[in-house]
Amino acid sequence: MPFRVLEYDYIRYKEQLEPIIAANRAAKAGKKGEFLSGFQKTDKLIPVITLVLYWGEEEWSGPTCLKDMLRIPEQYRPYESVISNYPLNLIQVRKIEKLDAYSPDMKALLGFIKYSADLNRLRTFIQENTGIFEHLSRRTSEVIAVVTRSQRRLRKLLEQQGSGDTQSQDKEVVNMCKALDDWLEESIEKGIEQGIEQGIEQGIVQINALNQALIRSGRQEDVVRAALDPAYQKELLAQFHIKIGNAN
Repeated sequence: MPFRVLEYDYIRYKEQLEPIIAANRAAKAGKKGEFLSGFQKTDKLIPVITLVLYWGEEEWSGPTCLKDMLRIPEQYRPYESVISNYPLNLIQVRKIEKLDAYSPDMKALLGFIKYSADLNRLRTFIQENTGIFEHLSRRTSEVIAVVTRSQRRLRKLLEQQGSGDTQSQDKEVVNMCKALDDWLEESIEKGIEQGIEQGIEQGIVQINALNQALIRSGRQEDVVRAALDPAYQKELLAQFHIKIGNAN
């Protein structure tokens, strides 16, 4: 990752540098040394700052600087201090405690990522920061859509929300509260449905394992009894030490 960020920054600086060099050489501006490099002492570039947002649940385990990626032989250790390094501006989103330290849009984005694994906590966060989500920049709203992997759905909800506003598509600020609320409702309902389906599938596997164990033991009559008596069925499951996917 440090090397990738180094590449990103290089490309951004190069985009600024090339037109300056081209203009200086075309004008034959600068002293001899400046003309050869194409960059004058008075020329300046705009700083490039790249932040790496990591929202994994586990601690970041990758390199945090360029030196972490280097194998430095022992004989070169005395010169380690002069080896150029490139530290990573790493933000581990789920470890951020003071979201208020960031700008409103950044707070909304980081908070959304931080609580995305807990939809109920995420809803609380959105409700507590309604004022921010009602006036979110379009760019931030698009990033949130990417993070949730719901670009099409959130975009559709935003379009429906602004259907009565002929200028909604041109606004730089959008109200995401209603769109996110609808998205949360759909996500929670989908999670419940998936949980029920998973439970049914797991139950079928468990009962099939019990029936197979009873038949192997020559206890066919207990197959019928277990089907009619849930308490006895539970007792048999414990007796055969049957868990999900395990028929032993």
